[in-house]
Amino acid sequence: MNIFLYYIGIMDISDDYLSREFPPKEYLCKDIATIDIAYNLNFAKDGFRYIIRLPNSGEDPINREHLDKISSVLEIYELDGSEDGIYTWILCDFGDISTRKIFVKKTINVSEIGTKHSDILKDICLNKQFAIPSELPKPDGVRVYFAGELTKKTSDGSIRYDLNFLSGTYSDGIIDPLNFPPQVVGEIEKIFKRDRTRESTIRIIPTTDTFITTRDETLDEFENTMLGTYGYLGAKIYKFDTRDPNQKRHATRMDPLNESSYPYRKGMLDRMHQGKTHTESYNKQLEQLNEQYGPLTEAEKDNYLLQLSTGGKKTERCGKSLKCKKSKKSKKSKKSKKSKKSKKSKKSKKSKKSKKSKRLYNK
Repeated sequence: MNIFLYYIGIMDISDDYLSREFPPKEYLCKDIATIDIAYNLNFAKDGFRYIIRLPNSGEDPINREHLDKISSVLEIYELDGSEDGIYTWILCDFGDISTRKIFVKKTINVSEIGTKHSDILKDICLNKQFAIPSELPKPDGVRVYFAGELTKKTSDGSIRYDLNFLSGTYSDGIIDPLNFPPQVVGEIEKIFKRDRTRESTIRIIPTTDTFITTRDETLDEFENTMLGTYGYLGAKIYKFDTRDPNQKRHATRMDPLNESSYPYRKGMLDRMHQGKTHTESYNKQLEQLNEQYGPLTEAEKDNYLLQLSTGGKKTERCGKSLKCKKSKKSKKSKKSKKSKKSKKSKKSKKSKKSKKSKRLYNK
């Protein structure tokens, strides 16, 4: 694969080029707020199948407070101090080329929950790009040029950024990810140079292969790291052993596509029998349909709820038919709790103030 390798500061392209050759598309914030974002919430790993469900509680079911702490929207000048990894990026302005910026958001899971390009726009419309709550009026809209993925790698003190133009909504049909003009590369370089102080290598990679892929993890790592993130975001995770025929069948019935198609299949069956729904033939076909595609009951779903260990903490996500083990903390007697308090050192009391400051900073 050929790679176009550029260093910051080589090219100096006029801002007019992008506006002329790639006129931005404007998205109003009132419309951005209602964008329905689809996520891939179905995984297979080592003989198991995982189905992940986000809570359905209004327009924003994701635990945004936790998400903002681990993946805030950033500007380019903040990238030097951020950790290595994979990010989504978007090039946009707020009505004129003088406000043109690149915003990024760190990808924390392969489904990009809360870190898709539309999530970046939603955060911008809420002024979340400011580290301190801004008194500035929120923008009415954002003009988008194109978007893609970015990786940051640090080695021996040197930083390298690799970018591509992969975005189904904001790049597809706008810019060719395999053959893009050098002027576009120059514009991206110029923004990096303008908004950052540290020398870096920028590589714009012509590719149709995404940077965002599942890592080669063991099953425990997969559950406790990646799936643990979903748990913190408020998701329920169901685990099925596909080597068990009954569990495999239940996983198929709980698949989101099958659940959503069941009413249609049921309607087709009713129309085929012309409303005669009490015949032996109808009942037999309905039984087969329910066995193959019928939605699971809540009690059946609870049998497959996964209990995760995230950062040493057990998430109490046991189903009704499963027995959650009581934590050691809950078994401690009042006497042991009292003695623990008496054993606190002066040092721990002294550090209480600093811990409080940290909590305030994280809010």
